Amino acid sequence: MKKILKYALMAVLAVAVVLPMASKVEAATVAVVPLIIDESVKDEEGMNSMLYSDAISKIVKFPEYDLVPDTDLVRQAALAQQEKLFTKEGMMAVAAATKADIVIAMSLDKFDWVENRYSRHDPITTLDFQGKIGVYNKLNGNFKFKNWTDNDSRESASISVREDWPHDEFGRFCRVTIKSMMQAATK
Repeated sequence: MKKILKYALMAVLAVAVVLPMASKVEAATVAVVPLIIDESVKDEEGMNSMLYSDAISKIVKFPEYDLVPDTDLVRQAALAQQEKLFTKEGMMAVAAATKADIVIAMSLDKFDWVENRYSRHDPITTLDFQGKIGVYNKLNGNFKFKNWTDNDSRESASISVREDWPHDEFGRFCRVTIKSMMQAATK
């Protein structure tokens, strides 16, 4: 009798261990097109590209997503699309070329900030960032595109000398925008 109970208990434990592993879904493969920066934008030491990559790494995490390992393949597939990249057909072509389930592409067309010293009160620093973002999900056929702008402003006196507020704001904006676009595309 003890042997039967021991074997039954081992069978229940084996099912309890194997069942959760069997129900896990495979991670979606994501192709991330490197940040497309307009030639008129001055990108000091690649700071904007690093902030974009950091935002991607915080949103596209392993258990749920798996990045396409060959970044040169993603870059070549995006370059082949040129002007059509931010269309559904362009994103579908990148997904097909890279065998990805999801494609993310973002451009930075304008990156300016100006300090207005002649305002009625304290001087104000105003940002003027513009670009495009597109996300395509091959699994459900969703394509989301947005022309984005970030026109934030802040009192110049509140910006610390050690702070790089325009780049901090761009990094924050990338995280928020990519997260909302990914959520919209995966619904």
